Amino acid sequence: MNNIIDSTVTFAKPYKIPRSTLIVIYNESMEVLLIERADHPGYWQSVTGSQDEGESLLETASREVREETGIDASQHQLADWQQHSSYEIYAIWRHRYAPRD
Repeated sequence: MNNIIDSTVTFAKPYKIPRSTLIVIYNESMEVLLIERADHPGYWQSVTGSQDEGESLLETASREVREETGIDASQHQLADWQQHSSYEIYAIWRHRYAPRD
C-alpha cells in the first residue's frame, strides 16, 4: 500500500471583513510612528488592519499594533477619535472580500 501524502492541498483564506482601523501612535513630543511596508519599500504608513470576525474595532487596533510593531497596546491608553470614512474597494482587491448581494 502506498502511503503518499499530497502536500499540495491548500486551504482558502476566509474573506476579509470590509472594515478596518488606522492607528496613530505618537509620543509626548507629538512624533508619529510610521512603518515601512514590506511589500512596497519606500512607502511609509500608520499601523492599519482589517477587523476579524467577532472582534471590536478597539480589539482590532490593539491586535494590529502588536502584530505590526510588537508594542502591547493594552499597556497604553487608546482613544477612539470617532472618525469614519467609506471608500470603494479597488477592483484589484475585491477578491479578498465576500461578494455583495
